[in-house]
Amino acid sequence: MPALSLTVLMTVRNGMPYLEEAVRCILSQTRRDFTFLILDNASTDGTSAFLDATAATLDGGPPEFPLRAKTGRNAEQDRSILPPADPPGPPRVKPGCVLVVRHLPADAGRTGALRMGLDAADTDLVAVMDADDRCRPERLERQSNFLAAHPETDLLGSDVEYLDASGQVLARDRFPTQHDALRDTLPLRNPFANSACMFRTVAAQAAGGYDLSFPYAQDLALWTAMLRRGSRAASIGDVLADIRVHAGQATQDAALAGARAWDDYRIAESMLKIPGLSTAARQAATARAACALFRMGKRGDAAKTALRALREAPSLCFRNPLLLRRIGMELRRRVLGKLI
Repeated sequence: MPALSLTVLMTVRNGMPYLEEAVRCILSQTRRDFTFLILDNASTDGTSAFLDATAATLDGGPPEFPLRAKTGRNAEQDRSILPPADPPGPPRVKPGCVLVVRHLPADAGRTGALRMGLDAADTDLVAVMDADDRCRPERLERQSNFLAAHPETDLLGSDVEYLDASGQVLARDRFPTQHDALRDTLPLRNPFANSACMFRTVAAQAAGGYDLSFPYAQDLALWTAMLRRGSRAASIGDVLADIRVHAGQATQDAALAGARAWDDYRIAESMLKIPGLSTAARQAATARAACALFRMGKRGDAAKTALRALREAPSLCFRNPLLLRRIGMELRRRVLGKLI
């Protein structure tokens, strides 16, 4: 069976100092045949110079790593924020990685850049890589092999470790591996970290791709939309990605609190339309929507939605582990003043 074709999608704006490590971990993967598409979202630090230097250094590639590179610095398509009409990158002469760097002339926002990248992908699979994270050398090979062997699966994640700004491990997160458990975990927390995810391009595009109306939680919005359309999910029960926690993240930006809450509310309501969602998970999703409304200051609407969560399953209310954990997360959020 021929290997499924793969695009690794990275978007970055002012990615220094973590960008170099993120790029190098993709270039050192055990799977070598893929397109590495990097969209530089109008960076103003050293990101653009680093990406151009990397492409220039790797152009042609050493014999043991046949990498071909092409930058979009002088391409006519890069004069607008639209993706190129033709598939990016030069033709492959031999198996290897094609590095494609596109410099967007204006900040399209994270969601906008991701949407451009997904729209430009012409491969069977897409793997997402955040510019401040790391992944294990075998990530792409293991995930693409899994999806080749499991054609019923459209969305694949893995366990993750969390790193501090210096790269020290803070904690490990273990997620369910089977579809039903992952689906019912979604209202509680996102079991699909961006840098641990690989998905079928057609399934993601059929679900609408990255929705521009979600400036913050565009990844969770996409996973939810895919499951709503009947996509099946799985996760590899090993750590394949390292997620960095640092002060520059959007999750730590107080100015984005309102956008995060609005995204969270709409996604929680959307989760209720996922086929097969258990009663406990439906109650947790409704409670999540109520908490998001409360964070937005909509106390009356929050109270009505909380009552709806109670009516979802009155007898289950005080023994629903998903609901109790969701409430606990919200209480910690209020006490600690940050996203959990």
